[in-house]
Amino acid sequence: MSLKIPTEDYPKIKRLLQLPEPTRKHFLKALQEGPPALSPGRLSVQISKKIGINNVKTFELLSVIIKLFSSFKRTGLEIDEFLDVLGETLTKAEIPELTITADEWNNSQVFIRKILECEDSIGVTARALNVMTDHGRIFIDARILTDCRPVFRSDPRKPPAAAVIVHTLKIGYRADHEDKEFFVALDSSDIAQLEALIKRAKMKENALKLSLRPSKIPILES
Repeated sequence: MSLKIPTEDYPKIKRLLQLPEPTRKHFLKALQEGPPALSPGRLSVQISKKIGINNVKTFELLSVIIKLFSSFKRTGLEIDEFLDVLGETLTKAEIPELTITADEWNNSQVFIRKILECEDSIGVTARALNVMTDHGRIFIDARILTDCRPVFRSDPRKPPAAAVIVHTLKIGYRADHEDKEFFVALDSSDIAQLEALIKRAKMKENALKLSLRPSKIPILES
């Protein structure tokens, strides 16, 4: 059995395995004591200062750690079995320059094991990310383009008789591992309806937060 590790993740794993011992200790302590987050980016903001690594590099390390944790859970293997499979995959990469040496892996197994045991931070973050993105389409961004369109008379040589304001809502989303987009035409009443819907959604969100407060269940936010 071997794992499917994207080529671009090998350098990140290598950097993780090459962390000096003092940094490893700070990294583990931050993961073991830190709260979960909704994404690797959020989690990296929480711990980057604690481990002395800038936020960008911390984000890269956490992103690949969460991928490894998700792979671990998907396999259904015990942690020792998973580590054996992971070690074999890393040390036998098809691209020689990406291969992790046996010494690098042997010196890092305990470190990786302890990371994978961080259920309250890495585990919850990985599961929260799966819950948030387990949809057919994931919103990426949006933009509203507004323009004025003239209404001409029967004789197009004459000045416009009127004009209408048209809004075009562009929504970017991700589906089937691809970034896509679509456009929807809106008028002023549609804009007002969207505003009302967003306001209502915020009110429902606040109501849910209040209802969950007695349970002390932490709410992960982006």
